[in-house]
Amino acid sequence: MTASIYREEILDHYKHPRNFGALAGATARAEEDNIPCGDHISVALKTSETTMEDIAFEGNGCALSIAAASMLTEKVKCRPLTEVENFKESDILEWVGGKISSGRLQCVLLGWKTLKKALANAQAGKTRASANGMLVTRDMNLGEIAARWPAARTTLLDYGLHCVGCFASSFDTLEAGAKVHGMSEEEIEEMVEEINAAVGKAKV
Repeated sequence: MTASIYREEILDHYKHPRNFGALAGATARAEEDNIPCGDHISVALKTSETTMEDIAFEGNGCALSIAAASMLTEKVKCRPLTEVENFKESDILEWVGGKISSGRLQCVLLGWKTLKKALANAQAGKTRASANGMLVTRDMNLGEIAARWPAARTTLLDYGLHCVGCFASSFDTLEAGAKVHGMSEEEIEEMVEEINAAVGKAKV
């Protein structure tokens, strides 16, 4: 593509970013800032064991940061995780025309940096849950937890997650619901441990 076509594509992605907004049922999230330019990007993922099932991003920033993040979501959505993990910085640079000044490099790579952090968070969550023998994790859907493990409902109620919307929600994760109710990170971890203890006892 010529430079003018690259510029047109960047402007189109900036003005009409793809996959922009909240992601229902996200299994991992991350956010990053590019302080010198004032850019901020947050990325939400929904992954299976092998596939990037869905992705969305939110934030604000310069045309390059928003456009590059938009292009990135198009490239990785519904692709195998192994393929996504093998993308390189050079791939992202190629999408926006290849020649980027050093001062704008971090703008272009902000979305990719945030995506890699979200992927790492997803893997860390799986590893932590496996190591602790946990059945319920904070990125699970609230309605699914309440439906699959009735023993978990008492703990959810004890922590104030008592509204019908929490249990019936088709999109709120346990973590998201807890944060809506003003719970701290320590309280969320404590609640997850108590839920798993209750579920474990019920299975015995």
